Amino acid sequence: MKTLIVYPHGIGDIILATPALRAFKEKVGFMMLNRLISSEILTHCPYVEKVYGCPDPHNDYEGNVMQGIHDVQQRAVQLAREEGFERLAYLDHTIPHNKIYLNLDKLGISHKTESEEFYRTEVFLSQEDRDFAKEFVGDRKFTFIHGSSPSLPPKDFPKDFLKSLRKDKDVIEVGVDFLPTAFDINKQFAIMELASEIYVIDSAFYHAAHALGKDVDLAYFNRGKEVYDRVRPLHTVKEKICYEI
Repeated sequence: MKTLIVYPHGIGDIILATPALRAFKEKVGFMMLNRLISSEILTHCPYVEKVYGCPDPHNDYEGNVMQGIHDVQQRAVQLAREEGFERLAYLDHTIPHNKIYLNLDKLGISHKTESEEFYRTEVFLSQEDRDFAKEFVGDRKFTFIHGSSPSLPPKDFPKDFLKSLRKDKDVIEVGVDFLPTAFDINKQFAIMELASEIYVIDSAFYHAAHALGKDVDLAYFNRGKEVYDRVRPLHTVKEKICYEI
């Protein structure tokens, strides 16, 4: 059955969807936010046949989220009709439960008896991405930092904490050493993959680090443990989580 997955969420959430995409065992159409298509997060994903765009219900409608959701759903119905999809799967996160479980449940995938490898998240880097990162980094032994984002409410590291990190370490920092728009997200993840230490806020870089099998030396979840529990990895990882700095 040809399936269109409707997933108007962020890049970190897309990484959390990879266990469900892998377990679905059929290539799917994937509708994601228009503003994220250029990130190329799914360009090399073997589980997605084609990516489609949709508006952002939370940011494109001046606070009228319900209208935004309605428009995304209508766009999905129209697209399914045009592209011949036989099934629509709208993966929302309205229930306060871990999003990896929610994505599996929404696709009707049983997972109660699976091993932790079943839940391992993925990102999809090409050799070109890794070659780019090696050239960008050179021979440096560095600490990777993603310490700020434009999200509301803010999730940023405190400025004094960032200053202390930069003082004592050789640092490559998103937004300082390169702009988030300078090159696609896979190349940014490939740079992080080469780091000897990783300090990140609650963001896509946190999820990508664990998808790449990297230890996270510090992840800052200033919105609290409840938020962390909704997005935490379900495979074994090494990390230090803090809720206050």
